[in-house]
Amino acid sequence: MVENDDTAKIKNFLTANDDLYEKMEKFAQLTHAIGNFTVMPVWMNQGRGMSGRIKDYWDLTLRDSQKFLTSFDQGDEVWNKMIEKYKLQPFIDEKHEVKELWSGHFDAGRVMPQTLAQVADFYDNANLLIVTRGKLITKQLCENLNLTDLSFYKELVDNTHLLSDATTRYRGKANRFYVI
Repeated sequence: MVENDDTAKIKNFLTANDDLYEKMEKFAQLTHAIGNFTVMPVWMNQGRGMSGRIKDYWDLTLRDSQKFLTSFDQGDEVWNKMIEKYKLQPFIDEKHEVKELWSGHFDAGRVMPQTLAQVADFYDNANLLIVTRGKLITKQLCENLNLTDLSFYKELVDNTHLLSDATTRYRGKANRFYVI
């Protein structure tokens, strides 16, 4: 690979921000983890993902899904069933509202992170939520397949704080998660 000025700048930035680089590496690995996959209606997935003008993040998609579903009669019930069925509990708060992936993400016109701290928050929160959801899905799969005698299943059950981990790290009105 030929190194140019931009490549050198990126390399220097990542070297100076080693912690952020580690978070980015973890996220890259988790993009293919079970906790990062879900089912969405074709119209929503393609409509959002195929447009070059939409810079999408999962919290925005989930928030728009909530707005759409809850606009119908019995929409709150449908929304809650979707959260339960697809194990999306880590992504919502105790009021069943979608959590932001970084503070200020739902502010008008703030689709992309504006600061390095918001970028770091995105990676912290996305990684935490993907892992937590993956554990919930794995636990459910073990139960559905009657594989509850596996040692890792027993660990999941013994750690009943599975879901509360992500919720506990979510604090206050700023809709921010904290990795402890």
